[in-house]
Amino acid sequence: MQDVQPPDDLRLVDVSAVLEHVQADLGTRLDEVRCKRRTVSGRTDRGTWLRIECRTDQRVEVHGSGGIEAAAALAGVRMPAWIRALSWRDPAHGVWWRADETALVVEPTVATTATPTFDPGLDAEWWRSLRQSLSALATHPAPRFAKLGAGTTAQEHLVELVRRSAQLLDVVAPDCHVAEWTAAHADLTWANVTAPRCWILDWEDWGLAPRGFDAATMLLNSLGVPPLADQVRRSFAADLVSRSAQVAVLALAADVLAFPDAAGPLLAPTRREALRAVAALAR
Repeated sequence: MQDVQPPDDLRLVDVSAVLEHVQADLGTRLDEVRCKRRTVSGRTDRGTWLRIECRTDQRVEVHGSGGIEAAAALAGVRMPAWIRALSWRDPAHGVWWRADETALVVEPTVATTATPTFDPGLDAEWWRSLRQSLSALATHPAPRFAKLGAGTTAQEHLVELVRRSAQLLDVVAPDCHVAEWTAAHADLTWANVTAPRCWILDWEDWGLAPRGFDAATMLLNSLGVPPLADQVRRSFAADLVSRSAQVAVLALAADVLAFPDAAGPLLAPTRREALRAVAALAR
């Protein structure tokens, strides 16, 4: 597989050799292939799901690998059952490949993007199921930090993001020390949860994060649909009022505030939410 080029975007390179290697080693074939920037995935001929990811050496050093496998030990969390994996390093290009085979989830994701433009009309049972999963997740010890950073750099990365948001808001950066760290999915967007039954997908980057990080992620990604944002606030009120969650809101807002043209209608409500977080942290 030395002919595979350094894959900055898997949609722009030939990954056929990688697919052949994975399929031969795991003894299955992909019935369909969905190619994204850093993953290739699809349903297999034995009725499972296969996700193949490429990570640079630097990304593996900072964030690690094998998050889906590590998450398999989490009890009480609705996620696809992990079955097996295959991983190897391509030193010629400084990348790691990893294929995880999991149970197939037939329910579609709530949205095809992180930020829906409509109210999906999720029922009370769906919200109860999500709350139970996140509550169970928070009780588990995490062997690593989430994609905020590795080891002691996680807090430092939060500080950097909060200062960036404060600068973009033209306010004084508040104290953003995080005292409460709990296990979190760390990428809980509407493209990673399904309905009508709630399954949480894509566990590659889970780990320790500020308490309320997942709720804050869902809130910011819901701001374009006020009824949905209000439901997130009601469902996770206890976590969202914590100082840790307010730090998460301010940190997560940085990317939106930094790219106002791309943010579109999310810019104004994100700015308001970030300013509320600044005020809360200043108390």
